[in-house]
Amino acid sequence: MKVLCVNDRPPGGSSGAEVHLDLLVGALRRAGNDVEVFSRPPRSGGARLLDAWDPVARSALTRAARRMRPDVLHFHNVVRELSVSVLGAAPGVPRVLTAHDGRLLGDADGRGGPLRAYQRLRAPLDAAAVRRQVDQVLAVSRALAARLRAAGFPQVAHAGPWAAEPVAPLVPAADCADLVFVGRLDRDKGVHVLLEAFSGLGHPRARLLLAGSGGAAAALSDSPAVREGRAVLLGTLARDEVSRLLARARALVLPSLPRRRPEGSPLVLAEALVHGRPLVVSDDAGAVELTHDRSCGLVTPAGDVAALAAALSAVLSDDALVRRLAAGASAAAPEHGEPAGLRRVQDAYARVLARVP
Repeated sequence: MKVLCVNDRPPGGSSGAEVHLDLLVGALRRAGNDVEVFSRPPRSGGARLLDAWDPVARSALTRAARRMRPDVLHFHNVVRELSVSVLGAAPGVPRVLTAHDGRLLGDADGRGGPLRAYQRLRAPLDAAAVRRQVDQVLAVSRALAARLRAAGFPQVAHAGPWAAEPVAPLVPAADCADLVFVGRLDRDKGVHVLLEAFSGLGHPRARLLLAGSGGAAAALSDSPAVREGRAVLLGTLARDEVSRLLARARALVLPSLPRRRPEGSPLVLAEALVHGRPLVVSDDAGAVELTHDRSCGLVTPAGDVAALAAALSAVLSDDALVRRLAAGASAAAPEHGEPAGLRRVQDAYARVLARVP
């Protein structure tokens, strides 16, 4: 099968959608498919007006499709920068779109002021274009899939998330002492809440390891826990380095703040499950779903420092709890591995191809 994936940014890097795309492209190719990726360099200044409507990108995508002659066009984060104009490229080719977040539903993306107001105005127009021109929508969480169906999107299926296999031997979680955060170091991820909660804990063996970069990094470096060496800012890590980090973690912590920016379905949580790690998450719907009815994680109210501190203390002090949650994570891991994730995507391709006259 020939698949042309379309995303505003190239695969790889540290952003969830681009990591997902990198995993998907590799898995499809290993399964014997011919895969190409269409993306455009990020724009700045006045050129960002094309994020709303980009006929240049649509024409370029049409030329790419004529050259490749794909069986399926698989769109990803085109709404963010390429614009829904690219959905009109290469008419007649079946179309799949993966919704990585709730942007089509008008969810906040961390921006405020005029940009947030503009996003709210644009969302209904983008949604209408997707309903009209996409044959199959894949949502990264069941919660997001339900919201998309309720908003009138046809042919919505759940698709993920999924992660690559570990690259290092797994140390039993109860034998480990470090808590790990992986993601953007921005306020919508709740990293400032996490550091405040961790700073008050009396567990001298425990460290908090934060992998990632972002606008809050400078402020975090002034935290008492960072200055004392109990919390460590690791910077952005390659995916194999993230895997090695998770293989020796006691738990993965993601205290996202959905009021600032709701999660779609955080890829790092799927990575933690594949590594058999317990989760500690906020009550963001996309994150809670991956705790599998709390069999593999603890859930705390978003932004509640005391509740998060209590959950972290429980994980650090109770080996039996950690063993139970780690067993739940290992049991959930097959659903979030490459074979299951790839099968869900290939099933979507089969459905749209079956509807072609």
